[in-house]
Amino acid sequence: MTSVTPLLIGVILYLCGGVLNYYVILYSPVYINLSIVGLALCLSYGVFRILRVPTTPGDFRYTVWFATLFLAWVLASYLWSPSTEYGLYKTISLTSNLIIFFMVIFFARDRKFLASLDNTLIPIGVVLGILYILFGNFYSPFAKLASEYANDGGRFAKAIYLTTSQLLSFIIVFSVVLNRKGRALKTIALVFMYLVILISGARSALIFTLMFHGLVMMARPGAIHFGIKQYFLIATFIGSMIYAWVKFELDFNMIDRVLERFGELFSFDDGGRLAFIQVIYDKSRVWYEMLFGHGIGGFGIARRGVDVRDYPHNLFFDLFYELGLVGVVVFTLFLMGIFKMCFKCFETKRERVTALVIGMLPLLELMKSSTYAEYRIFWVSMAIMIIYSVSNKKKIGYPSYSNSMRFKALSASNT
Repeated sequence: MTSVTPLLIGVILYLCGGVLNYYVILYSPVYINLSIVGLALCLSYGVFRILRVPTTPGDFRYTVWFATLFLAWVLASYLWSPSTEYGLYKTISLTSNLIIFFMVIFFARDRKFLASLDNTLIPIGVVLGILYILFGNFYSPFAKLASEYANDGGRFAKAIYLTTSQLLSFIIVFSVVLNRKGRALKTIALVFMYLVILISGARSALIFTLMFHGLVMMARPGAIHFGIKQYFLIATFIGSMIYAWVKFELDFNMIDRVLERFGELFSFDDGGRLAFIQVIYDKSRVWYEMLFGHGIGGFGIARRGVDVRDYPHNLFFDLFYELGLVGVVVFTLFLMGIFKMCFKCFETKRERVTALVIGMLPLLELMKSSTYAEYRIFWVSMAIMIIYSVSNKKKIGYPSYSNSMRFKALSASNT
């Protein structure tokens, strides 16, 4: 066990707890919130480390400043928010996510932590995939969701399929970016996670995973991660057959469903994306509302008239309505600081693209669904991108692609 093992366990529990908690609620006689356990473990570890060895931000001090300023503005916005319940929940969620973000960038400063995270997340991803197939979807004979949560409009089942597919998508792309060699079992595990995403019907997760997986492969010419090419062709064929059988068996027209969801992007009906924009436009006419926002968690009241969980399904519209232009600017500076760090720490465009993929996957997901305060994958990804970049700059852990090539060239010339 290394000195960062408690932090590693805490991050994994917090990251995966959002999915595992559903199964604990459904099947465990005793409910334990694994996310809170992970958060407490990370926070305890951070306090212990700070008391022993004070830590400074170093290379990423500007990122820390803007993240702290963003949190301060969110906390201040709660004072004028019309939402008391969801606003408080969203504020606590963002605070928890930023605690994990700070703990990782302060105390996990090398790629050995990232390698350990990769080695642990892959088997966890397989377990989550098995749990979803057996217990998490309507098609399984073992699932309790269809009967016990039918009166909830399927919201519980929808949450499981979304969170599972998003987490598996992150695990696949994160493993591809690290590009660490592994055995055939690791390849099979990644293929299995692709299959789970395919079976779940999560279209955006599948498209984003394929897109960024392909982008990383193009940035590394001649390197096919884990020999994924052959396995992926087989997996795609088998997965497509399973997926088609399930859909036809249930007499469900997938093409019509895709066209229907695409049409929602340009619809003013309830749930349509243009309807969200219309709400923001109607409610943000005064200069101080545009500048300071309506307060965190207030979109549900504006759209539905009650204090419920709702958001405009777009990161910057969400920021603008709740936190105003001030919040948008501060958050944008936070992102620009991280992206600028990636460009400084890597020498070639290929390396920069590979590093940016870590954060671009959850960022793109935020542009279509979820909310900045609750999407924990985004904040963990931002922290990972910082560690991945800074460790390359300091030449800690595994060498970068260009560094390893330069080292081989020097070794050959000396011989």
